[in-house]
Amino acid sequence: TSMAAPHVAAIAGLVRSVQPTLGYATTAYLMGSTPNLSINVQTQLMAQVNPPQAPVPATIPNANSAVSAALGGGV
Repeated sequence: TSMAAPHVAAIAGLVRSVQPTLGYATTAYLMGSTPNLSINVQTQLMAQVNPPQAPVPATIPNANSAVSAALGGGV
């Protein structure tokens, strides 16, 4: 998460730089609806430390797609 925070903040900044009037919810929606890659957050290390559990779905936001959507390119 400490590595993800600067990346997510940068993408939010890019989105807001092309559409400065967007609010938090719209910015978050654009970033969340344009994922680049779906990943399984449950790693081998977690599986070794904890008993196997259902994987936690997560996505990696796609900066290009989020900015394109903010410019009206659709989601």
